Amino acid sequence: MRITVTGATGYVGSQLVPQLVARGDDVTVLSR
Repeated sequence: MRITVTGATGYVGSQLVPQLVARGDDVTVLSR
């Protein structure tokens, strides 16, 4: 699945992104 995460360097994003990548998702990260 292709997923875009905004605020990926925050607390929730930093926990969420590694789990999405581990399950094989295509993750795009947006941060300031």
